Amino acid sequence: MKRIKRAFSWLPVSVRRHLLFFRAFRRWGNFRTPRGYSEKLNWRAINDHRALMSFTSDKLAAKEYVRGAAHAHNLSVRIPESYWVGTNVGELAAFASQLPARWVLKPNHSCGRVKLMDSTAKPIDWERLARETSRWTEVDDEYAVRGHWSYGQARRLLIAEERLGTGDHAPDDLKIEAYGGEPAFTFWTTGRSRGAVRYSNLKMDGTRLIWGHPSEEPADSLIPLEELHPEVRNVAVALTRAAAAPFDQLRVDGYGINGEYWFGELTAYPAAGLGAISETTDAWLGGLWQLPDLSAPDPREAEWRALLEGVPKGTLQR
Repeated sequence: MKRIKRAFSWLPVSVRRHLLFFRAFRRWGNFRTPRGYSEKLNWRAINDHRALMSFTSDKLAAKEYVRGAAHAHNLSVRIPESYWVGTNVGELAAFASQLPARWVLKPNHSCGRVKLMDSTAKPIDWERLARETSRWTEVDDEYAVRGHWSYGQARRLLIAEERLGTGDHAPDDLKIEAYGGEPAFTFWTTGRSRGAVRYSNLKMDGTRLIWGHPSEEPADSLIPLEELHPEVRNVAVALTRAAAAPFDQLRVDGYGINGEYWFGELTAYPAAGLGAISETTDAWLGGLWQLPDLSAPDPREAEWRALLEGVPKGTLQR
């Protein structure tokens, strides 16, 4: 498998995206003049290398960007604390006595890799943790295989971060996707504690958005989004509108916990542009998404690039 991935990564990004798209949808995509949501996500992966996109997959940079957006709009947004930032778990072990009992270890430049730590349930085996994460600072498949450009710009670092919620699994996700800075729908995942994730979506007018995913809640079922604390929803929507304003398309991911909104991360390539989706929803979202003029100058380019400069320190390192 490693050899196949390596050989695949040598192909031009456009070829990779066409092959991945065909495998996912059993048809060839139109990436020159894309019309649907999935095609436009693949167009982005191939073409959009603007400075604006460069920081979206860097978790630390995304935190700083959202912190600034929340402050500018006077929004009460909680952002998980970064306790430590580095490349060697052995260095993190030196702070063991200062870490809380529950925390999270994740790569700054990757997707889907996370260790949920809880020393009250089981003492931390630092040597084992170092072995299991020894390759986490390498180039991620999001960039090397899928060709997601912004992952390749993200700093290859590890983060020890504040753990949210009190359960054995991560809290339910509250995600809002926007086009041209205007939120279009809210996306919720639940069931992590049961080991069976389920999805549900609402348009901003409160009507159901049927995505077409096999793990989607039935159209006539009561879904958690309909019972979401109004203040959490209001903050989440306002933050999404503020953070997504410079973007043609962006998803802002977070959590609603005990009546407060917590920011999680920015998502520029939802489901890698390869996830199951109905033709109706694919066309609707594609119609909302107006692709950018990649040649247009960006007066904030230096601001975006500055978000990726240096190596931030965690609160335990200051």
